[in-house]
Formats: sequence, structure tokens, C-alpha cells
Amino acid sequence: MTSEQKPKVLIGIVLALVIVGVIALAVLLLPSCRSPKPPVQPPPPVTQTTSSTVAGKYYYAGMPRSTHAIRVLTNIAYVTGYDETRHDPVWTCFRLFKVDNLKPPKRIGSFKVDSRTQSQISPKVYAHSGYQLGHSAPDKAIVLCYGAAAVAETYWMSNVLPETPELNAHVWMMLEKKEIEQYSQRFEETWTITGPIFDENPKTLAGGVQIPRALYRIIIDEERGKPRVLAFVIPQQ
Repeated sequence: MTSEQKPKVLIGIVLALVIVGVIALAVLLLPSCRSPKPPVQPPPPVTQTTSSTVAGKYYYAGMPRSTHAIRVLTNIAYVTGYDETRHDPVWTCFRLFKVDNLKPPKRIGSFKVDSRTQSQISPKVYAHSGYQLGHSAPDKAIVLCYGAAAVAETYWMSNVLPETPELNAHVWMMLEKKEIEQYSQRFEETWTITGPIFDENPKTLAGGVQIPRALYRIIIDEERGKPRVLAFVIPQQ
């Protein structure tokens, strides 16, 4: 290499190093020059949703909430929030509507274990307890509005609460009768939310079924887009 060529080689090396340095610097700086990526959002919690058709069939203004973990059991004519700890339905929702015939068929169906529940409560736990098997979703109203297949589901034990004879065979039965024979016929359709009210330390039946001190029932009708509500709290006695 001649003395004239050496400066040119040195200049070429320097230029190459500069170019490499510039490229490296650009690579390092490019990520910070780009528009920042939005932070990764955690997936939304899994929640139970229902279509508007289903919601309108069973619920008025959405599914009830419970302070306990519940198992939601959907049937032909009603939905129940079943509490595996209490071994009781803590809320039941259904809709009744005007029908042409108010004469129900003869009583059909017998109470049976609901295999969808973990507790697997049997009707036998009510034997000699002093309490009757009280429907949450009423059999007579359900059969009139939804038919034989639907009323058979009202005899699952997940639809049953322990009720005194004074409540089940009198006041509660009268209210169920008024609900289908008067309210739903007059207003064309009504929604109902019903369930138990417990003491802090409720008594239980032999199978661990907790006995409520009272029952609630909320009947809703909508007129011109606004709800009209009739609510009851009825003690066991």
C-alpha cells in the first residue's frame, strides 16, 4: 500500500464505523419513536348473560343478585338461583300472562331430586318435620301458561322451600291463585321474583335444608314503560 492510499483507507474505515454506529443508534431509538402500544388489558371477568328474549321471559330488569354463591338453574317456565349451602332456592323468577282457560288439569307430577344440584335433597327430608314442600314457581300458574312439560319441572326439589301449613296451604296459596287468576289476566302479563328470608342462624331440616323465617314475593307489571310493583314479606306463622 502506498503512502497515498493509506489516508483513503483510514477515511473509509472511519466512515464505515460511523455508518455502523448510526445504524445501531437508530435501531435503539426506533422503538421509543414509535407510537406507544396500549397497555395490555386483562380479559373481562366471565359473567352469565342472557339474551333479551330469555331475559324478557323470566326476569324483569335482569337477574337477581345474591350474597351467596348460587347455581342458576334454567327451566322451561322459570329460573331459580339455588344456594348449595342453604339447600334452598334463594330466588325464583318467572313470567305469567293472560290465558284463555283458567281451569288447570288435575295435579300432575311428584316431588323428585334435582340431579343438577350438588346437595341432592330428597323429599324424604320433609317427612314428620312439620313443614310442607312449598313451590317457589307455582305449579297451577305454570301449567296454565306453559303446559305439562313445564309444570313437571316445578316438582324438582330445587324449586321447594320448607313452609308451615299455615303459610303454604292458606296465605301463600291464596296469593298464587290471585296472581294467575286476577293480576296476570287483568294486566295481561306479570313478572314475579320470590324467595326466602333467613335468620342469622336458621333452623334446619334433617337433610340440612335451612328453614326461612319468612318468604318474600314481588309482583311486577309494566304500564307505558314504567313498572308497578306489589311486594310482600310473609312470615311462616
